[in-house]
Amino acid sequence: MRGFGVQGTTSSPPSTVRPANLPAAGGTSVTRAVEPRAARCDTSPVTPPQPRPFGTVDELLTVLDDRRGGDVVTALDHHLQCAALLALDAPGDVDLQVAGLVHDVASSVQPRPSGDHAPAGADLVRGLLGDRVADLVAGHVDAKRYLVTVEPAYRLVLSENSTATLVLQGEAMGTDELAAFERAPLREDWVRLRRADDRAKVVGAAVPGLAHWRPKLEGLARC
Repeated sequence: MRGFGVQGTTSSPPSTVRPANLPAAGGTSVTRAVEPRAARCDTSPVTPPQPRPFGTVDELLTVLDDRRGGDVVTALDHHLQCAALLALDAPGDVDLQVAGLVHDVASSVQPRPSGDHAPAGADLVRGLLGDRVADLVAGHVDAKRYLVTVEPAYRLVLSENSTATLVLQGEAMGTDELAAFERAPLREDWVRLRRADDRAKVVGAAVPGLAHWRPKLEGLARC
């Protein structure tokens, strides 16, 4: 329809209309406007890019050297403090110490994987550092939920950020989850890792740097 144009402007024919010459009665040609087909919209869900698992110790150390602000301290400080605490608590368990070093690596890698950072981190390190380290990483969030369930006062230990994420992670465990966790062979080590995780948030704490951990990482590396 005409009459809806803005005064003082000139409307040009729509670019989406193309002519088609068709024969008319008597053999002459007439031009008819033909509307183009509407473009199809792809409504399939878009999967965000996922980081690939670590292939070398150098790749892992590069990601761990994350000096961005984190929960109370930088991510790097948290990694190092957690590993150092576990080295004191379990001096003969290198797997557990290294799990402390890498437990939050999924929060430092780019692009950041979707979903819970604990199983995502386990997937990132399993091929390089082995199943036990990966399984320890995978369980540290469930250990938080376990401790909230069996130790009501444990909530007071959690940082503000850990308290907020607890809601997203499922809060306290139900009866079946609790029973399954308590049957797990790694239960005690998950809890040790979790308690170190909560304590590893001290501003200015003096602990060994990443170079200290390279030989232990290389000793576990499958490459």
